[in-house]
Amino acid sequence: MQCEEKYYTYIYRDPSRLNNKNLPEEIYVGKGKDLRAWDHINYPSKKKHSFPHRLAFMKRNGIDPLIEIISALDESHAFLMEMCLIEVIGRKDLGKGSLLNLTNGGEGMSGNIRSPETRAKIGRANIGKDRTHTKKAKLKISKSCKGRKDTKVAKEKKKIANTGEKNNNVKLTKEDIIEIYFSNLDLSILSTRYGVSRSHIWSIRHKKYWKSVTKDFP
Repeated sequence: MQCEEKYYTYIYRDPSRLNNKNLPEEIYVGKGKDLRAWDHINYPSKKKHSFPHRLAFMKRNGIDPLIEIISALDESHAFLMEMCLIEVIGRKDLGKGSLLNLTNGGEGMSGNIRSPETRAKIGRANIGKDRTHTKKAKLKISKSCKGRKDTKVAKEKKKIANTGEKNNNVKLTKEDIIEIYFSNLDLSILSTRYGVSRSHIWSIRHKKYWKSVTKDFP
């Protein structure tokens, strides 16, 4: 996908877990434009939602999510693909699949702006409310997380996901990274050439991955 393209649908995958096709497990589907797909990583949400919690868990364990970008013709097309993917892959909360989405998609059309009166009401309703966990709640959460260990099966899956052909990084050399960074070729062409995803190519170009190689480049 070219960065100039406005709307797209994106899929987050967890490479430490494999689906029934022995591929990285799909964990979230969304619709966005510009850099929206990476906001989940760059601006972590503190909401009580299983998806940001999963991303935080992955980060603590050194696991980078895989992000696939699917180009859309327009915003409506992006929403349609979002809803179709959620339907096909299935939501975990409904027992139909692995997705951590809590809706069937299609929400949040651009231009749906709240009126000043609505914003004022929401503001007044939230004045004085403490949105943070109490000390007692934090202690319970801390205790519940202590001593947690991956099973042998989970450890083996993580090992497989982070080695060999399933790890995009091991497919690339420093020379490959430099060529990708300075190349003007389309993401799809580079993806095919180097055998990694288009989102991985994009992340290299924007210094999200392999920063140790590209940090001094303009």
